Amino acid sequence: MQCQYNPIATMQAGDELRDGNCRPMYRAAGATLMEEASDNWRELILRGKRVTKIVKVLPGSVNWDQPGGKLPKECAIWLEELKRCGIDLDSAYPWHHESCLAAVSRTIIADQDKYESWVDQRANRTFGLTLDTACQHPDRGDVDLTTMFADLAEKETEGENNILRYLNTTKRVCARRVFFLGQNGCFGLAPADARDGDEICVLFGGEVPYVIREVDNGFEFVGESYCHGFMDGEAVCAKSSVDMFRLL
Repeated sequence: MQCQYNPIATMQAGDELRDGNCRPMYRAAGATLMEEASDNWRELILRGKRVTKIVKVLPGSVNWDQPGGKLPKECAIWLEELKRCGIDLDSAYPWHHESCLAAVSRTIIADQDKYESWVDQRANRTFGLTLDTACQHPDRGDVDLTTMFADLAEKETEGENNILRYLNTTKRVCARRVFFLGQNGCFGLAPADARDGDEICVLFGGEVPYVIREVDNGFEFVGESYCHGFMDGEAVCAKSSVDMFRLL
């Protein structure tokens, strides 16, 4: 098994995790290849690694019919829920060299910039931290997020549209997804039907972490996820055991 930490520069659209040139946006499984270990067509047995277990799915799932140009109201709810869970947003995020607020800022756009060009791509650091920057408002705690973003937008130079791009990317990325808190302290986005207790794993050869649910004699496949700090091969490089996942 090869271990490769390989962040890449380009990314995809909607639910497809590839860019317009069919290049993967993420490399959650590094340079590993898929290894199937079953001849039974009713099941799929794959090698991979566990990342974490979902301990809390935060309330709210973003709908497509919400107006553009605004931060989805669910994002503000998620910030408050994280505080209720005892998360200090100014504290260090355990899986990246940044604050928890910065991690949320990048998670709700899946670390993407979906409007920079005709090809969706990974966000640069400044764009990814737009929420974090907005929350450095001098009246933080006394004004809402809408006001914080509006005040930040007023500081943009003529021709810039970074704030609008960020807000629209957030809506597009979070649509039909929920925000989750992992047992290991990580943040992520998962399909709307994800539940507390579901597992996040990296399957060898896969581009993203996956949500699976334990059932009798194996696991049910729930869908793709974004798990901040585990999108570029980190789980594969970790000194943890390789598991076999029986998907039914």
